[in-house]
Amino acid sequence: MRKHGFQNVKLSKGGPELDSNGYPAACREDKLKAVEMNAAWDAVMLGLPAPAQQKPVIRLTVYPEGSVGDGY
Repeated sequence: MRKHGFQNVKLSKGGPELDSNGYPAACREDKLKAVEMNAAWDAVMLGLPAPAQQKPVIRLTVYPEGSVGDGY
């Protein structure tokens, strides 16, 4: 997979919901990322070029000065 441009991807720890075995369940974002990665690998297996891997978007929340959020 690496020779096709795939890299290790770290997902979240999951939760707070639990799966049927009592482990933290994957969150919605993790599930969407897994489906996206699977589609990219399927494309390579069909002989198509691997889609470019996108870097995750980091979103910053700006809180009003003096608020509880600003304190953190």
